Amino acid sequence: MQKTETLLQEERLQRAITALAAGEYTVTLLEPGVWSVVNGDHQPYRVTHETCECKDFENISKLGLRCKHVCAIHILFPTLSRSQGDLMEHNPNEPISAWTRLYHPSGVQVTLPISLDKPITADVAKGTLTSVSTLIEAGWLVNAPGLEEGEHVDEVRHVVRRVKSNDDNSDTPIVDLYPERGNFRLLGVYLNDPQSIQAFENACGVHIPDLPLYEGNGTIERGSNPRLEKFVVSLSRPVRVVWKTNPKWEGEEDKKHQKRLLVRWADLAPAAGDNTAAAEAPKPAAGRLYLDGSHVNGDSNEQVTYDAFIKHNNGSKPASKDALKTWFSANRQLVNLNPSRN
Repeated sequence: MQKTETLLQEERLQRAITALAAGEYTVTLLEPGVWSVVNGDHQPYRVTHETCECKDFENISKLGLRCKHVCAIHILFPTLSRSQGDLMEHNPNEPISAWTRLYHPSGVQVTLPISLDKPITADVAKGTLTSVSTLIEAGWLVNAPGLEEGEHVDEVRHVVRRVKSNDDNSDTPIVDLYPERGNFRLLGVYLNDPQSIQAFENACGVHIPDLPLYEGNGTIERGSNPRLEKFVVSLSRPVRVVWKTNPKWEGEEDKKHQKRLLVRWADLAPAAGDNTAAAEAPKPAAGRLYLDGSHVNGDSNEQVTYDAFIKHNNGSKPASKDALKTWFSANRQLVNLNPSRN
């Protein structure tokens, strides 16, 4: 490679390393030698050791370079020997690291490293499986507390209000939800009754009439067109949503159905419009505020963690709920959580 190409490749390798270390990639085996890699834009890419469906690979593969998704696959799964079907020899001085994302019983998600200091063999693979099993036996959870089978939880930070193309009933608000990182929509929400509208406004802290109305076709890709950025409203804080895959969605060619459906706003009721559940939703804890102005909710473990942060930081308040989660991940031994919740 020429020097410029070497730098381009190194840049993508570092992006892959950083993303894997932060737990930003979801990697799923589709078939032998083929994986699905989902990163911050929530767009799944079909990836092998040599190819990827992303635009970057389309552009740089002509130069013999790998995109960050292909780099991630090479890091996680060393190249196979086509002739023998065994793993090619790996330098033991270059440990391979894997990451597993598990949940603390309090609901805090943590990315935990698993280091492999020798080539992957059947014994090493069994050892890794045992490591993950030990974490789960110790109390770490595979799914966030309170989630049912098939449910997922994500944080959104940006919303766009729009109308459905070719739909005469434009009075029904449609709101697209975007993650804090990533430019593509996570899911769209049809607010077709007063309860759904109220749940959205309570969760996101904004009123539907105050959101600018985007009347263009399709959805907005954040950052792609400066003229459309005025329709993207950033929320004052991240908002957690629980979603599931739409059983009617059949694939990329199915334009009639959304891929993801909103189940509930995670910090409100289990289902939008469920008044009984709403009455049981956590209430803000009086006197406890983050520096960003948001309240500590009624979850006792969040309150305990908040108080521990103040105690061990000379009375300073955490900047946000996310900042408190980060602090807790590094200082969980300082927090005496409620045993009944663990």
